Amino acid sequence: MKKMNNKGFSLVELIIVIAIMAILAAALAPQLIKYLEQSRESTDASACDTIKSCFNAAMSTEKAYKEITGATSGQTVSIEIGAKGVIGTKTNITTTTELEKELKSSLADLAAPKASGKTKYVLSYKLDGTTVTDITVVTA
Repeated sequence: MKKMNNKGFSLVELIIVIAIMAILAAALAPQLIKYLEQSRESTDASACDTIKSCFNAAMSTEKAYKEITGATSGQTVSIEIGAKGVIGTKTNITTTTELEKELKSSLADLAAPKASGKTKYVLSYKLDGTTVTDITVVTA
């Protein structure tokens, strides 16, 4: 009878390799999670830039510009924007329908913020006479 020579791995060797892989995975998981959150924040910052560009484009239409600059000077206006467009406006100005209409058409395919705990974007600007200043977009 021929003797078979098995040259495979023993059970102990396989358990040691699996243990080493588990230790490596446990050490790398927090870094991976950190990089994923940084990526989400970067995506949200890019979306904020897009919203700001859409606001500037909306202000180039005559109706929206007249509607905004006809409001009280020195007032800060905040517009909440969620997935699929404008949620609402936090201000005493009630006549922002043209601006909201322009923003809704531009931001129709906007996704919700991706960072943890963030659900919407907030666009803020200040009115100084006939000019719009201090345009900011943040996630909230």
